Amino acid sequence: MDAVFHDRVRLILTRWEALNMAVDNSFGGPHSREKAVWLQEAVCQFFRDNDRLEGEDVEDFLAEVLNREFDLILEDGSLCSVSRELCLEYDRSNSVSAPLSPPHSLSPAPVVERAKPVQQVESEGGWQLVTRKKK
Repeated sequence: MDAVFHDRVRLILTRWEALNMAVDNSFGGPHSREKAVWLQEAVCQFFRDNDRLEGEDVEDFLAEVLNREFDLILEDGSLCSVSRELCLEYDRSNSVSAPLSPPHSLSPAPVVERAKPVQQVESEGGWQLVTRKKK
């Protein structure tokens, strides 16, 4: 397996929003970041160990790892698209005639705004009034 494919795997997985959210929120425990890095090598090893992988095979592998290591079950469709992208990049990296281009379905990582602080005020009757703090 060449370094180009490994770099493509790293790029695809580091831009995967669902995986990033799992890591940022420590779904995999205190070693979530290390597990995400390990996943990159595990994906490369999965391609090395298996011939003629289909997107479904990769999807099943990723789903199992995410469930086992991050206690995560995805239903957002990203698992399918990431799996197809990995297969495409693997095919490109093994094809002598096809030039490698940047992964086509990956856009820059989205900008996520932090939630604005809120102020909770206890009111009569046990209800809480939640308002945004003024700047």
